[in-house]
Amino acid sequence: MCLLPNCKCCDIWSPQNMSTTQTPQFVVLTFDDAQESAAAEVIFSILRLPPDRTGCRVGVTIFLTDEYTDYDVVRREYSLGAEIASHTFTHMTGSSTAVDEWIRELTLSRAKISKELGITQDKIVGFRAPNLEWSSSTFEALVKERFLYDASLGNRQDAWGIQDYVWPCSMNYGLPAMGGAKGQMLDKKFRGLFEFPLYVFTNPVSDMPSYPMDPAEGGWSLLELLKHDFHKHYDGRRSPFGIWMHPGWLTAGRFSVLKQFLEYVRALPGEEIVRFVQHPKTITQLTATQGLCHYPSQHHP
Repeated sequence: MCLLPNCKCCDIWSPQNMSTTQTPQFVVLTFDDAQESAAAEVIFSILRLPPDRTGCRVGVTIFLTDEYTDYDVVRREYSLGAEIASHTFTHMTGSSTAVDEWIRELTLSRAKISKELGITQDKIVGFRAPNLEWSSSTFEALVKERFLYDASLGNRQDAWGIQDYVWPCSMNYGLPAMGGAKGQMLDKKFRGLFEFPLYVFTNPVSDMPSYPMDPAEGGWSLLELLKHDFHKHYDGRRSPFGIWMHPGWLTAGRFSVLKQFLEYVRALPGEEIVRFVQHPKTITQLTATQGLCHYPSQHHP
């Protein structure tokens, strides 16, 4: 049986099949790769944005690699509420990487982040594969290292004959709703590991899939794309909406657009959204417990 909090089936339905009107619409912002001082200034600006009308601040998730990273920058991001997750240590893995090498990369990454931030390794729970290149060996290693979630697998609204997005889910029974993820995992089980799908952007004009990360648009066109895709989630079954970025993509012009968009929505770190999937609450319940801003997580004391 697949029962919360340890198992959520990979399908389009919200946890506990709660009604759409009572399902919170989450947004997640993520940044991949090294964190350098110049590029990180815009991330600081995001984390320092004033609270929205409900009193909630913006959260982000940073999938971190070691080379070129300025850990003074990462410490500041963490202190401002960012979730720090692993993107491997060297960024040199791929779809042919063996399990032992994945484990080495995860171990080195966690150890370095833990040392530099002064936190225990079990607070580093999220992962994304470099260049989104993975295999079943990736997930075998993540299970062995007791990660909570992966965020490497793309998901389109029209994929595999399903006309909606797949909610974050556990991989206890593989990923049948995502076509077994390229057919590699129809017969694989990765108990205890959640998948946070990387929802592919769609073109507002053609409504066809476009970019998994760093959309080419800027200015008004970018704002139109973000609102268009957000409403695909919000007007559907309210799976989380993600904006997946590299620091260099977020120019001053795009940051201005993102600020406008964030006046329209609320963003939380990825871990907190996975915790919601494990322990779901309706909007009414979240409001009553003042839990709309942050869901219980481990990434901060």
